[in-house]
Amino acid sequence: MLNKEILEKLKKVKVKVLRNKFTGQALGVSYTEEGLMLISNKKGRLLAYKNAYLKRENDKVIIVGNTSRNPNVIVEDFKPRRFNNPEFNKHEILWIDKALKLHYNL
Repeated sequence: MLNKEILEKLKKVKVKVLRNKFTGQALGVSYTEEGLMLISNKKGRLLAYKNAYLKRENDKVIIVGNTSRNPNVIVEDFKPRRFNNPEFNKHEILWIDKALKLHYNL
């Protein structure tokens, strides 16, 4: 359980979260929705798109592949959730920490 002090700080934090639509698991946090569009998995696939990757071309980074929005993820204002799955709770705490670091420049 999060203590009241942390919950009060989180109310002031203005960040967005990319979540799995079906499980609710947080996949990443950012100041903007555009920042969330660049979150990738460990193989480099951008999670917000169906099948897109970042590619370097002539000193520029571009998005290539299928850039249709992924229907399995949603973007929302970050409000911490509690899950029955301990692994999801662990990830949520990590994203809470990142959101606080973004906001307070830690």
